[in-house]
Amino acid sequence: MNPRQLVLPFVAAGIAAVGQLLLRTAMLKVGAIQVAALARPTALIRLLLGQPLLWVAIPVYAVGFLVWLIVLSRLPLSVAYPMLATTYIVIPLLSAVILNETIVWQHWLGFVLICAGVIAIGAAAHAP
Repeated sequence: MNPRQLVLPFVAAGIAAVGQLLLRTAMLKVGAIQVAALARPTALIRLLLGQPLLWVAIPVYAVGFLVWLIVLSRLPLSVAYPMLATTYIVIPLLSAVILNETIVWQHWLGFVLICAGVIAIGAAAHAP
């Protein structure tokens, strides 16, 4: 397996992270969706579709989907999919920087464990 091929899952993860940040920012503008809003789905859909960042997030996700298809055409799913776990690191870090969300020590412990797992899977992909 070509080591450059292992970059593609990380690109897909980065695109997913950007998409999640866009969605969260849009939903901060919408506000918390209450159960009562679900009784009026048309109004809720109009509210959501009126958020410009949701319209930005949709093509970001489309590009991410295309990148993921390229990944799946080149790598075994057992190698590629676990690398998406890096989104569990990238998204909280970016959320802390961009959205001022809090990262607690349990996050840091999880980051270390996720990195160890992704490295182990990457190393296994290079094993004979």
